[in-house]
Amino acid sequence: MRNAPLKTLILSAILIIASSSYSFGKIVDKIVAVINDEVITQSEVDRILYPIYLQYKEVYKSDEDLYRTLDETRLNILKQLVNDKLILSEAKKLGVGVSETEIDEHVESIKEDLKKKGMDFDRLMKEQNLAIGDIRVRYVDQIKIQKTIDLEIRSKIKVQPSETSDYYRDNIEDYSQPEQVAVLAILIKLETVRTPIESRKLAGDIHNMLLDGEDFKRVAMNYSEGPNRESGGNLGYVERGQLLREIDNVIFFLKPGNISDVIETPIGYHILKVYDRKDEKVLPFEEVRPKVTETLYRQKAQAMLSEWLEKLSSNAYISIK
Repeated sequence: MRNAPLKTLILSAILIIASSSYSFGKIVDKIVAVINDEVITQSEVDRILYPIYLQYKEVYKSDEDLYRTLDETRLNILKQLVNDKLILSEAKKLGVGVSETEIDEHVESIKEDLKKKGMDFDRLMKEQNLAIGDIRVRYVDQIKIQKTIDLEIRSKIKVQPSETSDYYRDNIEDYSQPEQVAVLAILIKLETVRTPIESRKLAGDIHNMLLDGEDFKRVAMNYSEGPNRESGGNLGYVERGQLLREIDNVIFFLKPGNISDVIETPIGYHILKVYDRKDEKVLPFEEVRPKVTETLYRQKAQAMLSEWLEKLSSNAYISIK
């Protein structure tokens, strides 16, 4: 619980920031802010801004919109860096240190997080022309920030049982499970080398095979053109609104084990089988107690962090250049 991440006010420790070899134009590094005896340089801001810039330039069509958004993002990054420096200054006062073992564990954690996202740590390091020594130095500050927050915020948070039950009662709608059906699906696309008539005939032939008792999953693996083909067309549990309206209008009225008629949509022809159903219900308190406690913990942590940072800021020397 106490290791749950806090949002926004701390820069992400997962993303590896790009090297300073990019160019927004020629940049001369300079100090842009001083916080007690900590400084923020232009290159620190721009290293974080650069990967965001690469994403934004694919989204915004006009330079005016792009650079207005970048200016706002740059300001937010600076504010976050100021918060980080405030915490690092406090870490120094408290004598918070970082061991080599902690850095090793942090690096391995980052590698695992990136792996889950389909990204390779070593390849990213090579692409960004970064040495492991440089990354380890940056991670020292990240670990100090987290340890200081653990010490000053997380260790002081308590969630009482009465608070948990009261929150559950006051927000009961958040703990309601909507009606769900578990679905297998076969899709025959319209936009193929076949004509629409040929696609409709193929869907009809497949439908007849299923009605004759062929195994739905096996048929889906052989014929479906949908993204879940390899799993036998298994979409798992779905709620109303998650699939196309034409499909919703059918599957929520099927009993488990039943197969739909051929359903036509702008995408193509669909055949679906419902294999399980969960009726709408309110999840019992004991089942969601950990989730409710976690929600309250995060709310308290965010409020305490904001209050603590305001106090640090009011007692600090801060100069924005």
